Amino acid sequence: MAVGLGSDAEKPPEGWEKDFARDLDMYGENAALGASRRLTDRERQPAEGKQAGILNWIFGGAKETPEGVDPPTVTLQSDPDLHYPTEKDVAKSKEVDQTYGDPVAPYTRAGGATMKHIDIPSMLKIREMGKSISTGSKPRLLSEDDALKVHQSWLAAERSPVSKLGFAPGKTIESFDPRVRLNVAGLYEPGSDTLWYDSTYPSAIVHESIHRGLNQLITAGKIPEGLHGNNEELVVRALMIRHFGDQESKESGVSPQNHYQIRAATELLRDPKYRKTLDDIESAAADMIAERRPKGPR
Repeated sequence: MAVGLGSDAEKPPEGWEKDFARDLDMYGENAALGASRRLTDRERQPAEGKQAGILNWIFGGAKETPEGVDPPTVTLQSDPDLHYPTEKDVAKSKEVDQTYGDPVAPYTRAGGATMKHIDIPSMLKIREMGKSISTGSKPRLLSEDDALKVHQSWLAAERSPVSKLGFAPGKTIESFDPRVRLNVAGLYEPGSDTLWYDSTYPSAIVHESIHRGLNQLITAGKIPEGLHGNNEELVVRALMIRHFGDQESKESGVSPQNHYQIRAATELLRDPKYRKTLDDIESAAADMIAERRPKGPR
């Protein structure tokens, strides 16, 4: 399965990069609280210098498609199977003891570890108070269903070095309430190094693991600091599309915010320079993993 833009697909308007940055500057935990405020021009101004710098890093040297030549549909990874891991995939993984030697192993067995949990009303209240989600979460022994979810998420995170770098059940807080629909399905708090996700949306933990992996790369000086913010969200969306096709669209529907982000990231994936940038980021993550585990995972 290849993911790309067809001839009749809706394309972002000219100058969409700037609009994207301006419209989504409150993306993240504030969006989860339904915040409607937008930054003023005075508040936004200091950030636009970094925005320009990172866009130059992403797009510098890109060549336009020659006139009269249709850009090719982008094949986003060599493996054509972009499905999100299923229970059958978990069963196959268990058959070969695939998690052996990996820190995730205890989390893939019922009763093997504890994972933090918080109900959504409590999470929202804590965020309104300006506190870390970790302050209101409680550890819970993993059930069979919990362990299955972690195993599926681990298999998914293994597809990208960036999500593999950031995937950490011990630093993850889960909520589950299919009756509640928030504007976002997950958050990453760099200050507390805590990841929260709503498991109603299975791939949200991988999305936030990519954020955590990118934060580690930025902190280590492997990629530019200016990647934080809206540019980071573009990278995360693009990597999710690269490895899972339209999984996020299937899970979260077509909210205006998600639609705009996914559409923008899909459009960027047409650019050879941007695809090369993603390759470089994933290569940096793979190198960082190798540095931490010089003898491999076992």
